[in-house]
Amino acid sequence: MNQGMNDMDVRQRIGAFVRNPQGSVVVEAAFIFVFLSVLTVAAMDYGFWIMARSKAERINYSLAAVIRERNTLYNGQETPGSSEVTELASLAKFLAQDSTASSLCVRLESVSFKDSATRQVDKYQKASAGKSRCEVNAPALTANLQLSPLSIRGRWIPLYQVSLSIPAPRGSLSALLRRTGALPETITVSNIVLAR
Repeated sequence: MNQGMNDMDVRQRIGAFVRNPQGSVVVEAAFIFVFLSVLTVAAMDYGFWIMARSKAERINYSLAAVIRERNTLYNGQETPGSSEVTELASLAKFLAQDSTASSLCVRLESVSFKDSATRQVDKYQKASAGKSRCEVNAPALTANLQLSPLSIRGRWIPLYQVSLSIPAPRGSLSALLRRTGALPETITVSNIVLAR
């Protein structure tokens, strides 16, 4: 009998709590707190992704500046060798100096043109260095041949594209944000430069 009274007493208290306006405020506040917590964590994950992308852009800009100075650094050789891509990857790892350094990937593309009045490709090269599976999803350099200007000497200037790919940072909600398409798996940045 005491058990039945206790059960009824508990039910009455729960019912009174649910009908009490002060109790509903607590329940609403709990839902709002959970929503704001998830929103805050998602914003932090997105902020970390933006910081990683910014760092990748700075590193890739430095790599592109090295390739751009071909006359000084590579004795005027227009066509890059495979050792240059390995050197660029080593430089990128040195500049990154964090957990992404071991899994970054560098891709170097170069296009040189025939000596003619129209823009005709003479040689196209693409080489990658870094992690074994290079997932650079930047557009190919051959899609941007119109960026090559005609020099005063009447020749088309060679083009170079340096692309850097690093894994996106992992966070509390990053897997959910990746599934919804808000954040990609990898961060890829690319620069197209002319030789000086």
